[in-house]
Amino acid sequence: MLLYIAGVLTTTSFIGNGLLALIAHPEEIHRVRADPSRLPDVVEEVLRWDNPVSVVARTVFESLTVGSVMLRPGTGWWSCWGPATATQPPGTGQVARSPDRVLTGN
Repeated sequence: MLLYIAGVLTTTSFIGNGLLALIAHPEEIHRVRADPSRLPDVVEEVLRWDNPVSVVARTVFESLTVGSVMLRPGTGWWSCWGPATATQPPGTGQVARSPDRVLTGN
């Protein structure tokens, strides 16, 4: 049940993010309608700069070294999944561009 709910929330957030990006840039809607093969590029590009999951909190259960930092059991940490491959600011109007390799989502 938890996996089902998690999938629903991220999917609906992603769909909303994509629709908002296309509504904000109607010229991109026309580009995708003229060439529907660009739709996978839109999916990758929205995942790249407006990922529905941007921060994840975790607790360490066994000793772990990350870089030069030792994390002991019980330590909390945050993983931030912002636009790691950002080559342009979000919302600049190139929703259907050919994306770079995405670190999240692939």
